[in-house]
Amino acid sequence: AEYMGVVLEDPPSKMEQQQPSSARFSIRAEMPKDIIQKVSANDPDVVRVDFTGSTLYQMRSDEYTSMLADALRGNQYVKEVVLQDCGLNDPCAGFLAPMLAVNNTITILNLKNNKITNAGVSELARGLADNQGLIQLELLNQTTPFGEACLSEFTKMFQKNITLQKIAWRLESRQSFAITKMLNRNIEIARRKATNRDFAELLPQALRGDSAGSAEANVDEFADGGEPASAETTSDVQDTTTLSNVAEQVIASDLPTEGGAGGRKSSLAALRGSGAVGNLKSIFGEQ
Repeated sequence: AEYMGVVLEDPPSKMEQQQPSSARFSIRAEMPKDIIQKVSANDPDVVRVDFTGSTLYQMRSDEYTSMLADALRGNQYVKEVVLQDCGLNDPCAGFLAPMLAVNNTITILNLKNNKITNAGVSELARGLADNQGLIQLELLNQTTPFGEACLSEFTKMFQKNITLQKIAWRLESRQSFAITKMLNRNIEIARRKATNRDFAELLPQALRGDSAGSAEANVDEFADGGEPASAETTSDVQDTTTLSNVAEQVIASDLPTEGGAGGRKSSLAALRGSGAVGNLKSIFGEQ
């Protein structure tokens, strides 16, 4: 059951609804500070924190984000944090970054519809380098798109992070294919862990022992002969890291097309118009 800012793991029973307790109803009237105090107290009933569109939070976003980040550093129960449309800026991202470096319980962090720029998301990447729990990061609909200025920080982050599997954002970079490749690597690592299979050859160089060898792992073709993780598995939306940019890079540099540069440009225009990266094969044919 979801209340203002807090989701309780077990919803109230029918009897509790008929005879409501003052404690249950007090949650609805709580201020952000009160909810954050529950997080700080490591309340096992609080597994999801959601301040979406909270006017109170927006008015004091720096203060509340700093308090929430401090509360989450030692929390062992909150698995999802939603700060969508909360007026977050780069300083707020700076508060969250050190928390992400030590909190391995949160699996979903939703920061959609805020004002985070390249500088702020770079801070998040530095925190995520030491994170071992976050699986999904939502960053769509910021005031400005992300670009090359933050790409290097995410590339560095993935030299240590093997758990993040999805980033939903608008990344304007012709090198975004590299990020998608590393997300696919992490997806495959998670899949092998779930089936108790060896994944040592997929680890980034910084995490490998001597037994893993020195050659770089090929994350496009896996030893089990199964299907490689597709870029489309990282997101359900076109703006995620980023299928449109991946397609553009492939078209611009990797796939030959009939008709030279003119044919390449017309094919790219057709793909953009369709809005479906999955149409690559139908446009270019099987490679």
